[in-house]
Amino acid sequence: MKKSLSLIGILLLSSILIACHDVSDDEVEETLSVEWNAAAKHVIISVPNLNGAEYINIFRKNSDDDEYNIGEIIPKKTSRISFIFYDELAANTKDGYTYRARYRLNDNYKYTSWSKAVIVSDSDFASEPSPVLAQSGTKEVILNYKTETSNLVLENGSIDIQPELLSAAEGGTCTQDFAGDYAVVLALKTESDAILVGMGTEKGKSVNEGKERPMVSILPLEYLEKELSVIGVLYQRVEPIYVDDDEEEGIEYTTVHWSTKTKIGLMVDDETAKNFTVKRPGTDESSYSYTVPVESERAVLALDF
Repeated sequence: MKKSLSLIGILLLSSILIACHDVSDDEVEETLSVEWNAAAKHVIISVPNLNGAEYINIFRKNSDDDEYNIGEIIPKKTSRISFIFYDELAANTKDGYTYRARYRLNDNYKYTSWSKAVIVSDSDFASEPSPVLAQSGTKEVILNYKTETSNLVLENGSIDIQPELLSAAEGGTCTQDFAGDYAVVLALKTESDAILVGMGTEKGKSVNEGKERPMVSILPLEYLEKELSVIGVLYQRVEPIYVDDDEEEGIEYTTVHWSTKTKIGLMVDDETAKNFTVKRPGTDESSYSYTVPVESERAVLALDF
């Protein structure tokens, strides 16, 4: 259960702060319309618009009952009856996927029922894509938190973009419009909240060994002085949808697309760890020397893990 604190805006990564308080789950009468488009190679999901929704999450479930939050719709003021969301990372499946939506409405979550099953064939993906951990030696790729500098360092290899998400010019095999548009992001969580932070690389680029992320500069203040555990790394793509497909008319809604996650190990000062804590600079509140978080490098993951 989570409570929305603020909607900062649509940037390179979506920036919605979610906390866990006083939220109840309920079901709405609306259902999703789903269809596999073999030519475009994505599942078309028609999502009813409920007035007042702050955001809408889209969940996918496979035949093994594995359920994933695959994205988010962030509406602007609109009179649309429904939104269109494309599951562009759906993999071939004989048993089909089902989908449902979760609406954030007046401090509550409301769900649609699960859709009918849709069979995916001739997809570009044999399995759902997720970030690739490429070892540079014999040791596993890990994140190492350095308490002295408050930096999170990628060690023992890189985090790569799958070729199926890159264009031929980028060394990949993707022929879709989203080729090269996915970036690697890191999912972290406290006991009650989950957040995505950027890995400091451009879209379509690997995160190279030795990459350092200054966590004091990236994390919102609410995440300092709290134990953080690593959920994993995943791909993210953000796409604004314009009124009448005209950029000059402004954004009507934004879609955020997420892949499934890849787990990655954590160390703190070269020792294996389950969590880490980013300390506030300074010795007391009057001397805290905060660095303003870089909004374009972080986003909150509105997920229940």
